Amino acid sequence: MNWKTCLCASIAVLFALQGIVLAQSEGRSYQLVNRLRLEFDDNIREEIKGEEDESVKVIEEIEFIGNMSLEQTFISLRYKPGFVYWFDRDEDNEDIHHDLDFILNHEFTPRLSLGVKESLRIAELPELIERDTTIRQENDYTYNTVNGTLSVTLRPETRLDIAGRHILLRYDEDEIADVQDYDILVGGLTLRNQFVPETAVLAELRAESIEYENTDVVDRGSDTVQVGLGLEQMFSPALLGSARAGYMNKDMETESGSESSPYGEASLTFLPSPATRISLGASFALMETDIYPYSNQERTRFFASIAHDVTARISAYVSTAFTSSDYDADDIASGAEEDMLLLATSGSEDIVQVSARLTYQVTKSNWLETGWQYSDVDSELRGDYERNRIHVGWKVQL
Repeated sequence: MNWKTCLCASIAVLFALQGIVLAQSEGRSYQLVNRLRLEFDDNIREEIKGEEDESVKVIEEIEFIGNMSLEQTFISLRYKPGFVYWFDRDEDNEDIHHDLDFILNHEFTPRLSLGVKESLRIAELPELIERDTTIRQENDYTYNTVNGTLSVTLRPETRLDIAGRHILLRYDEDEIADVQDYDILVGGLTLRNQFVPETAVLAELRAESIEYENTDVVDRGSDTVQVGLGLEQMFSPALLGSARAGYMNKDMETESGSESSPYGEASLTFLPSPATRISLGASFALMETDIYPYSNQERTRFFASIAHDVTARISAYVSTAFTSSDYDADDIASGAEEDMLLLATSGSEDIVQVSARLTYQVTKSNWLETGWQYSDVDSELRGDYERNRIHVGWKVQL
């Protein structure tokens, strides 16, 4: 897809959103935002240390957002095409990305409601996609996730959520697609009880199945069941917390056959002033992985972020995350041991990510920003790499 096709698609969506707005007499709204950035990238292919290639690139993104509110229904559509021009990349100079999000919320009765969200990503040379799973394949991909939740109010303080999710990942190149394309199906029940205004307790049951497209030789698929409890607590208007913990069992086509483990996650949000927001969190679970031929990883993750309005016009944001993954040789998919290039070994991988952004509001609808993104991967199973991206940009709300 070239830049002309992308431009035509963007114009078509713009007119569609305007039609939605003009057709509604109440709750009509749409938004058009343009972002233009100049970025320096010191490791454009995420190569191992010592073999990096760097380039400057121009990133142009236009975002269309349309909302429609009816008496019992809310619909939101967001489409953001992006064009990237690289000044120093041998294979080609252009990338096209597409982000599409659709939200539908409908209230059948005061006790019964439905929420649906779909997110579609079509991109080139990805680094990180949803579920915080690192993807490092040099190939175009399509990623789509659909979430649906039916909420039933059993009592004024008690709600039952019946949820389902489908996740799809497809690569364009057959060699990569044969080992990385997958579908994930998730279903779950969550019972939430609001004991007092400050405290809510949750009980959850969840089942997940992951299937890879090519299972003729190596099957990395798995089925997971997890049961747990959760707590949401407002300690004060300035301090909020939540936690989930339980036990999960994962059945795999591997030498180990299955693996069981506790899981958990916790987060705190602190609001020391109206201008400052601090978030901290940690999680541990068994998850899928893009490292072939493993079917499982034990992943521990810590994250923190701070957002602060320095003045009425200047805002700053900093976030960091540390992810540590352990891989067991017994979790190598059956059949992969026949490949002489693969060694049945255990190993670990640590990932550090840092992001910082400073924004200055020039006028009511114009912002200038500068930012930095840093990634450091230290892996015993694939090449290490570091990557820095520094940008300056302009955002305008039309």
